[in-house]
Amino acid sequence: MQDLDPGALFGRVTELGVLLRAEGDSLCYDAPSAAATPELLAALRKHQASLLSIIKAGVERRAPVTFQQRRYLEFPHNAAPQVDNVAMRITFRGALNETALRTALSGLVARHESLRTRYVLADGQWWQEVLRARPVDLPVHDLTTLPHDARDAEIERVSAQVANCAFDLSAGSEPFLRLLRAEELRWVLLFVLHHVSCDGWGLTVMLKDFAALYAAAASGQPDGLQPPTQPTEYALWQREKRVTDEHRLVYWAGQLKGAPFILDLPTDRPRPPALSGEGDVVLFRVSADIRAGIEAYARRHGTTQFAVSAAAFGVLLSRLSGQPDMVISVPCANRERRAHENLVAVTALAFGLRIRVGEAESFAALAEVVARDAINAISNIMPISEITARDPDMPKVLDVRYQYLDTLETEVEFPGLTVALEDLTVPAARGELFVGLLPTGDFLTGHADYSTDLWDRETIEQWMDDYRELLREVVEERVSIGGGDRGAAGP
Repeated sequence: MQDLDPGALFGRVTELGVLLRAEGDSLCYDAPSAAATPELLAALRKHQASLLSIIKAGVERRAPVTFQQRRYLEFPHNAAPQVDNVAMRITFRGALNETALRTALSGLVARHESLRTRYVLADGQWWQEVLRARPVDLPVHDLTTLPHDARDAEIERVSAQVANCAFDLSAGSEPFLRLLRAEELRWVLLFVLHHVSCDGWGLTVMLKDFAALYAAAASGQPDGLQPPTQPTEYALWQREKRVTDEHRLVYWAGQLKGAPFILDLPTDRPRPPALSGEGDVVLFRVSADIRAGIEAYARRHGTTQFAVSAAAFGVLLSRLSGQPDMVISVPCANRERRAHENLVAVTALAFGLRIRVGEAESFAALAEVVARDAINAISNIMPISEITARDPDMPKVLDVRYQYLDTLETEVEFPGLTVALEDLTVPAARGELFVGLLPTGDFLTGHADYSTDLWDRETIEQWMDDYRELLREVVEERVSIGGGDRGAAGP
């Protein structure tokens, strides 16, 4: 153990349940009797100065990063780092208890270590270092002195400014926060996270915890929340559990054999050697009657709403590109154990969904195959790095992504308040095209994040109009998947 570098030693003592603290220039520890071996004590004495430095920097514990965290750290989008921001605007109407709000936000960051973690590279390995909890920084802007018609414009300006703040993950992942007072009974909270801190599932957990902490702070009652699993624990569990699974590799080798990984969509401009990261978002809505029709179609044909909407997206891509076969990236929540259900972290893994439009006899048959392949993919899901290590022809990142996000719940209750939550768009794109649908009330909210290096906004708007019309044709049982000439569904 003395041969470990100080950072690795700090991580190792964390695994052993040993707590280190600094008392002046002395290093003190609390350790289970089984862990306090002569070898450990000798290592602590040898590296005392370096360990004290880590502790005084505010680090509570250290662990290797998870596979999912590593993806964001090893493939950063330096040209547009804000591409990984998860930005929200929460509007409260009613008598907001500002003190309780501040207490709840501080409690939320203290409760979930992913909201106060820095990421460092040492000796070729990425580490997550949990920083000591402290009260959050919540600047408050009073807009009530502005003319009434200027307040909403100022809210939009500040929202865009905060949503585009860039995280320095080597310093920490604490959220960017702003509280805007628009009226006596209208407040706007801007809340921006980095995607390395949470995924859709984790966001749902975090919002529910936030509401519970606010209610507790406002009432003076206990919050009733159980201790959550932390990302450091999840990372260590991953390493104990995850070994290369030859059966899974065999599945992916067969599923992706001969697959065309490049999707040749028509562009408005020549494709540059590398994307700049600059992008935009087109928001759209799928009407309540079409959403109900998708649900009814899925029941009628014994499939899922995801499969129906993803198959329709594949038909659209086939018509645009002229390709009857394609592979798109689909994120999966990937919560493998009940113990991970209250974890606020990014656990999602993406899998390659192959859509063979040209082989399907009907749209119903295509949706059935998409549903089957998605289930098999989730059963065999594994980090893409493990697949690409065996298949050099497969790219590490697929150009087009699709998501039907039915695990995200954004309706939360704060006592005495009416709450509305909105996503804030960020003008950046990690890849070429990412289309997602989110059930919202009776309808579906859609977004299309796209690279402005490749397309004009009008093109993507037209494609999303075509997608909505295609979904209508599906639910009315009149869609045709034959042919597929390039541009048939384009502008």
